[in-house]
Amino acid sequence: MIRKLISYAFLASVVFGASGDAATLRVPADYATIQAAVNASANGDTIQIAAGTYAEDVEVELCYWLTIKGQGKVVIDPPSGNGFTTKWCTGVTVQKVRIDGGYFNVEQSHHVTIRKCRAAGGLYGFRVKDSTAVTLEQNRVEDPISTAIIASGSHDCTLRKNRVREPGSGGGFSIAGTRNSIVGNRLRGGWIGIHVTGSSNLIADNRVKGVEQSAYMLGAPYSAFLDNVARDAEDGVRVLAADYSVISGNKVTRVSRYGLDFISYCFGNTVRRNQVRRAASAGIHASTTETRFFKNKVKKGGSFGIYVIGDLNVYEQNYARSQPGGVDLYESLNATQNTYIDNDVVTTNTN
Repeated sequence: MIRKLISYAFLASVVFGASGDAATLRVPADYATIQAAVNASANGDTIQIAAGTYAEDVEVELCYWLTIKGQGKVVIDPPSGNGFTTKWCTGVTVQKVRIDGGYFNVEQSHHVTIRKCRAAGGLYGFRVKDSTAVTLEQNRVEDPISTAIIASGSHDCTLRKNRVREPGSGGGFSIAGTRNSIVGNRLRGGWIGIHVTGSSNLIADNRVKGVEQSAYMLGAPYSAFLDNVARDAEDGVRVLAADYSVISGNKVTRVSRYGLDFISYCFGNTVRRNQVRRAASAGIHASTTETRFFKNKVKKGGSFGIYVIGDLNVYEQNYARSQPGGVDLYESLNATQNTYIDNDVVTTNTN
């Protein structure tokens, strides 16, 4: 038994780094470049980077429980336009580092945390690929060429309290994977706000303003979309093939088309206590099946307060007001077997 414990302790010291052996490597005091310090590091070490501009691309590969911290204003100016790559790593933490003209890239890694960093003017701000349990927290992205924060094939990741300004052609956030949490982020400007695909995701308490198309696009079944805010967009929330999801407590203001737009007959959702104000076409545009709409509120909903297309839905205790001359609750001719219970509407046109 003692021999087994000694073997386990030795294995842990190799993989995780023994705390007594962890060292602090200083740039440029001990190593002239960040890359040189990374190359010299062992598991569990800390790299401290002094204020300054570093003209290099940094590649962190096959590292475990390494911490990299900026002290003061640390700027990486990558010659190649890449910036900072973490690949095949576990437990790496990066804090207070800025990249100008590049981006942070995480590939095939686990439990990586990037916190209080900034990326400006690169192809992306942050890119996560084929990774799990990555945390991006309290970072800033400014003026990327494409998507500000993109994650593909990644699961159990957390994107929390990041701020994005004027993203490029790819939009603010593009997240593809399962069990990811996109919470408390702020985005202003760009093409599309937050686009999420994959199942069992949480999208909550985000703020999106001033985008050209949809503030939020959801292709995320079995997901929760809670307490988000959208202002000044074409569509507030566009839901596509996000079956069996909960859309609750969201607020949409001043959109040029739809507040909540359900397309392609979304199935089995719960839509409750959302608020839409000033939608030019319709407050809620509902191409849904077997979905419950409960206590939603539409004010100044454009031509239609609620526009019903699908079948077998339940509309209960909703409040809807269209613009003058519009219809508060409208059911299209091909909509059938919907149930309406105690809705507060003035003008209706239902089958």
